[in-house]
Amino acid sequence: MAITQEPSEKLIVNPVKERFVGCWQLPEFLLWGGIFSLGVLILVIHLMTWGVALWKESNRLVETDCVVKECFLHAKPDRNGNLFYRPEIRIEYVVDGETFSMFAYDRQTLTEDQGFLYSRQEVLDLLANYSPEMKTICWFDSTDPKKVILQKKSLFWGWLFLMIPLTLLVYAGTCLTLRYRFRSQSLEQRTLIQQRKCLYPTLPNEQEINESPGVRLTFRLPVIFVPLFPLICALCLAILWNLLAWILFIYLFSSSQNGWDTGLAFLFGIIFCGAGFAFIPWIIKRIRTALHFGSTILEISDHPILPGRKLRLTLIQDGWIETQMYRISIVCEELARYRQGTDTITNKKEVYRQELWRKESLTIQRGETISEDFFLQLPIGAMHSFEVENNMIHWQIVIEMEKNGNRFQRECPVIVFPLCCPE
Repeated sequence: MAITQEPSEKLIVNPVKERFVGCWQLPEFLLWGGIFSLGVLILVIHLMTWGVALWKESNRLVETDCVVKECFLHAKPDRNGNLFYRPEIRIEYVVDGETFSMFAYDRQTLTEDQGFLYSRQEVLDLLANYSPEMKTICWFDSTDPKKVILQKKSLFWGWLFLMIPLTLLVYAGTCLTLRYRFRSQSLEQRTLIQQRKCLYPTLPNEQEINESPGVRLTFRLPVIFVPLFPLICALCLAILWNLLAWILFIYLFSSSQNGWDTGLAFLFGIIFCGAGFAFIPWIIKRIRTALHFGSTILEISDHPILPGRKLRLTLIQDGWIETQMYRISIVCEELARYRQGTDTITNKKEVYRQELWRKESLTIQRGETISEDFFLQLPIGAMHSFEVENNMIHWQIVIEMEKNGNRFQRECPVIVFPLCCPE
């Protein structure tokens, strides 16, 4: 165990804020940045195809009356020799006093080699809706009246597919924003701490830990754990992702004309549907674990902690818990940060652990709450909390629950002062 050091001239950052900043590493930035970039790419491609077509349809198509003259069935073989069909209906319509007679059905039939998406019977069923000398409505292109269609395709699938890149952008953008917000808060905290005049400027600021008064003891310690709200949001996004991916997969599969299209549809399903399907059980498991562990309250009689002083702690735990081991310990960790190329690497080592309370085979029924009192006393030579830009000595009270080999952990950061430092 290290001995107490002399005062340092450098200042520190609050440990609670820095734990969030410590998560801001290059791999996490690349993950959320990559997801955000993927969403931007899909959005741009979709807008350049479907969005441009939608804009043209809303700004250039003009509705007018027409008369059906003839109905035809046009066939074309694919690479395997199978015949596919499209309807061709000759109509007459008038634009600015000039009469046009054109073959039309939908946008796919505007060119000679597209629109062969149907079987023979499907085309016959479509043509049954039209008869010679029948009056109906058509839409012609205001820039080229010879381009005309009888049917507008539904825009539902385009709007539905738009939800995929928007989901990626919102989810990744939210994560990036939260991480940047935590980092900004940490920088503001550093500015405030630099104004603090103390014999030990490398001691962390205890005010944020002491701002919550306890019910039974003096202070309530902050508990760091996996928040439930982000997990629920992630579950909702995963369900939405699966819904959109499966709908699009079914649509692509049902619309495929040949083996190549079917293969692309299956590739889409494997990537997007498979990823969404695998993500839901992982989130549900995390939510169930968090719910079963309930809420944890840890109060302390005095803070910051002085080596040699005996302090009282109170644990208040509720939830639906059945564990093989429940343990509370105070742990000291040394952290060192250094740069290797463009990466920031953090090495962490546990240098001291003292078990404060332990319970084997703990069971808490739903709606019940347990309360346990125990004591903490650090040895006289215990190293005080310390933090500079690249080095840190961090003390925390660790709450561990173990069941079937799986361990769930919550942490309560605390500050240890040297004996000679005024409180």
